[in-house]
Amino acid sequence: TPGTTQRYLPGTRVPDEPDAPAARRAALDERAAAQRAWLDAGTVPGVGTPFEDMARGALADLHALVGDDGAVPAALHERWGYAWPRDNAFVAAALARTGHVDDAVRVLGFLARVQADDGSFEARYTLDAAGPPDGRAPQTDGTGWVLWALGEVLEAAPEGPATVPDGGAPAGRRPGRTSRSVCAVSSSVRRATRSRSPTGVAGCLPHPLTTGRCASR
Repeated sequence: TPGTTQRYLPGTRVPDEPDAPAARRAALDERAAAQRAWLDAGTVPGVGTPFEDMARGALADLHALVGDDGAVPAALHERWGYAWPRDNAFVAAALARTGHVDDAVRVLGFLARVQADDGSFEARYTLDAAGPPDGRAPQTDGTGWVLWALGEVLEAAPEGPATVPDGGAPAGRRPGRTSRSVCAVSSSVRRATRSRSPTGVAGCLPHPLTTGRCASR
């Protein structure tokens, strides 16, 4: 509730509800133990510095926010209860860098499910991956951030994650999605270049993940 202070069980982002029924308290204690174990299984940036508690709390926040299907809301508030590709990309990168690669892959899986066939992303999505909640225009930065996050995850686990990045889709689809993402970025750059070119012409940007050319837009 706005204006109130939420208390958490020590070392977690699990609510502390001392007046709850015994069964509820036991369930919360179990969740808290699982979150502490999750934190201990990875690395916490800034250990031994004044920033350790902040970093540990931030990771606990991410653990609490990431859904079972990988969707990450901007905040636990109805106004921000949507998944922005940019935010989800940063979450995936943070999880990968701190040793939680499978969780990072789960976030990428959500992004793969909502990605358009041309590699682009809407500004934000409902958490059930049904689509955007409104008619605002797509935001081209999302594609770039997702590609960056994918690189961060691959760098953290060069041997490959234990889970499938797109939530169980055939492995053959993954390179295609990456190529479409790169193509979407190239198309955005071409459009911007064309708008500034005296001739109004801009060439395609070849890249190593496709055949060298993107479809004209």
